[in-house]
Amino acid sequence: MSRSWFHSRGPSNATIFGKWTLPAIAILVAGTYIVAGILLLQSARAVDARRIERTQAQLRAAIQIDEERLARALMAYANSGSSYRNLHLTLDLEWAEKGDNFGRKLYALLGIDHAIVVSHENMVIYHVREGQPDTTSTFPEGLAPVIASAGAEVVRGLFWVDRRPAFVGIAPITPGNDTTVTPVPGPPSRLVFVRFLSGGVLQAIGSLATLNDVHLVQAGTPEGPTVSIPTRNGSPFALAWTDMMPGKSVADVVAPWFAACGGALVLLTWLALGRAAKNAKTIERAAASMAVHREALLASEARFRDVADAASDWIWEADARLAVTYLS
Repeated sequence: MSRSWFHSRGPSNATIFGKWTLPAIAILVAGTYIVAGILLLQSARAVDARRIERTQAQLRAAIQIDEERLARALMAYANSGSSYRNLHLTLDLEWAEKGDNFGRKLYALLGIDHAIVVSHENMVIYHVREGQPDTTSTFPEGLAPVIASAGAEVVRGLFWVDRRPAFVGIAPITPGNDTTVTPVPGPPSRLVFVRFLSGGVLQAIGSLATLNDVHLVQAGTPEGPTVSIPTRNGSPFALAWTDMMPGKSVADVVAPWFAACGGALVLLTWLALGRAAKNAKTIERAAASMAVHREALLASEARFRDVADAASDWIWEADARLAVTYLS
């Protein structure tokens, strides 16, 4: 029964194998490789996205650290008996300029672009610009409203000044803990520090965050990762940096080899399946030929028996053990 079913279904099975099974295997292999490639790219992008998030957090933390440094320098200068005596009670240019207490040192050591002593009436008393005295009585663009709104309070943060982002610190000038100076009644003068986020400052921030080539994003679409930094008097600004994305680097190295190996595997699989398809067709033709010959043999055997029955009284067939298998 099983043999009869096998022989009757053999050619059909070979046809199904050649027409459907082999292409399905080829498609499965190609699809598996494509899915693996997509997963590789997605994993690389996920690694890069996590790295960008960590780097953005590091950059914000570095900016905060640098702002704290500027604030400490501001408070050290503002809460000083010497500053109170020579910048508020009287303006001693000898002390400020020639003694280099309020001049080149601020720019050379701290990178402060503008150091301004402001009266309680918001007028410029003394102004040092990039380490040199500035005789102009005007504030940099955008700074006057910040000073006016600060009053006698301590203010610090990131502001737009001269259309550039800058660290700004404002603090009233007091004697601090200096008991040799007697405070006088009346509103205090204020000390203002402005430091632009220029190349040197950004390089220092990048060093704190272990980043290379930290720079302001200009107009247009930046290439690479960026971080948005808010300001207190306007829109945020963006910083960009140069970084080797680990996921992209791995993908760039692995992807060509992955594609080459995948292409070779698909090609070899296709060739092997093509060979198998040819063999299946050969088996199908052989099975069909065997079926035809079997039918012819059965017909010939039937004719022989008919002739033998008509010509003989006794006809028998025996197997290898001489057991009778047919008797007529």
